[in-house]
Amino acid sequence: MQTLKTHRMVNPSRLRMLLLGVATILPIVKGNISYEPVNKSMSVLQNFDTNGKLFTTPYPYIVIEDALDAELYKQLADDFLTDLDILRLNGEPDDGERKQNYRYDVRAQQTLGKESKVPPLWREFIKYHVSAEFYKEVVALLGPHVRKAHPGVKRDPLVGLRFNDSSADVLLDCQVAMNAPVTVRSAVRGPHIDGPAEIFAGLLYFRDPTDVETKGGELQVLECKRPPCVKMSRKEQPKYGTGNTHYKPRDVTVRNTVPYKANMFVLFINGNKAIHGVTPRTVTPFSRRLVNVVANRRGAGKLG
Repeated sequence: MQTLKTHRMVNPSRLRMLLLGVATILPIVKGNISYEPVNKSMSVLQNFDTNGKLFTTPYPYIVIEDALDAELYKQLADDFLTDLDILRLNGEPDDGERKQNYRYDVRAQQTLGKESKVPPLWREFIKYHVSAEFYKEVVALLGPHVRKAHPGVKRDPLVGLRFNDSSADVLLDCQVAMNAPVTVRSAVRGPHIDGPAEIFAGLLYFRDPTDVETKGGELQVLECKRPPCVKMSRKEQPKYGTGNTHYKPRDVTVRNTVPYKANMFVLFINGNKAIHGVTPRTVTPFSRRLVNVVANRRGAGKLG
């Protein structure tokens, strides 16, 4: 007979977080969210070994073409939230004025809620990308770069859902998002570095197959021409992204461009060199469709 080891009692809230992290046995309900076992076959990293590339300069990032298996991608693309769905989930009235080329996000906190009408496959996809398993996948691939840029992050952190699990060390989100149709050629984001709480961010593109003429919308990997870059003053900064650090386009140079194309995935480690932006889009009736996976650390410090 196997002898059972005794352990000290675990705080109930910490136990819930631990179960949330491994998510292997029982469904867990916290607030409005039900955490059920997750499915690794949903992972955006599933094809990294065959289709992916790791870059370390000017900062660490990966690019994966055909990130998801074709059938999975097709099913998700066919059921991608409509522009109207995304606008409604952002509290926009059906007949309201739309901001052109503006980023609208739907948080995992919303799509995984009890009242959510998101299709089951999308729920499964989102659940995986806010799980400890996904965080561990990223760390297994980019761990040394994560620790260098974010030395304060624990090696075995409690992982939770952003805007829902405030006691977790690392908070994940998987946002269904769009940049609205364009009426004036413009870039949704200029050169910038994300806020210091962010550990990593990834974008999976869901370009509409009928959107064949729109130019732009690519992600640019940027670097200072003459380090250190001069930050924009508070007056010069755009109204959006107020928690980010912005730079003038003339002060940066393009090191790589990731096309806006179906099933293309890019993920970067946020740090003090992780400057990126989006190329201007031409006038178009199409939205720029994407999923944004992000990991934040609780609290915010300086970037490494």
